[in-house]
Amino acid sequence: PSSSYEDADVNAASRQLSPVNEVVLERVPSIFIRTADLPTMKKSANSFMRLSSSDMAESDWVDHIHKPSSLPPLPSMDNDPRESWVALDDGNGNKAPLTEMAMKALVSAGLEASLDQD
Repeated sequence: PSSSYEDADVNAASRQLSPVNEVVLERVPSIFIRTADLPTMKKSANSFMRLSSSDMAESDWVDHIHKPSSLPPLPSMDNDPRESWVALDDGNGNKAPLTEMAMKALVSAGLEASLDQD
C-alpha cells in the first residue's frame, strides 16, 4: 500500500513543465506577465518558438502559451498592439512553455536597472 507521502511525491513529480506540443487547455491560464518592457523576452521567445515548437504547425500555437500576444489577458483591458503578454501557467496547474524565458527576462531587466548608473 502506498502512503499519502508517496502519492504527494508522484503528484509533485507530475507537475513538470508542460511539453510544448502537449499543452491542452482544459482551463484558461490564470497568471500572466506583461513582457513588452523586457528587452530580452522577444529574442528569447522567438528562439524558443523556432527550436521547441518545430514539431508544431505555427497555426497550432496558442496565444500567451506558445507565443507572446498583444491580446490582453482580461476582456476589461484595452487591446494595445505594442503590448506583449505571456501566460505563466497553462491552465492545468503546470508552468506554461514560455514561463522560464519570461522569468529570465524579468531577472535580467531587474539586474540591468539596478546596475544602471544614469
